[in-house]
Amino acid sequence: MNEFFTSRFMKNRVSLLFCFVVFFIISACRCKDEYCRGINNLNTIYLHGFSEEEIDSVSIYVYESSSNFTNPIDSFFDFTQKDFNEYYRVYLNDKIDIAKEYKLILNGTGESYAITDFETEEKGCGECGLLGNRDRDREIYTDLASYKINDQRSTDFLIRVYK
Repeated sequence: MNEFFTSRFMKNRVSLLFCFVVFFIISACRCKDEYCRGINNLNTIYLHGFSEEEIDSVSIYVYESSSNFTNPIDSFFDFTQKDFNEYYRVYLNDKIDIAKEYKLILNGTGESYAITDFETEEKGCGECGLLGNRDRDREIYTDLASYKINDQRSTDFLIRVYK
């Protein structure tokens, strides 16, 4: 009787191990269904380390690139929105145009931040796992690689302004 339970227990362990290995292989080989954000979907500026009074409202001015911030071609006024985390968001009227320059002015303090010199890079999205054909199965998109805020280079795919 004891042999019966030992044999059955071993079969269950082998079956469980087999299922785990098959699940791992299938997971590793399937294509990732991920969101490829890209520069074409960027319309938010994140503000970190500011108090609510400092950034209750902001003004954003849009300029032609290399215009030395003279003669804005667009501007708008917006209220910030606090996220669940420790930062605020400012949503732009349109997507970020990397051929333009932006000036963000905190209306509560008068502080201004020049956002310039956008650089992009191409990335792959939707790559397949271990056995997939990476070149065939991925979508190429353009993402933000870096930008300058007040002449300080920042390497990020999101636009973040720190106090």
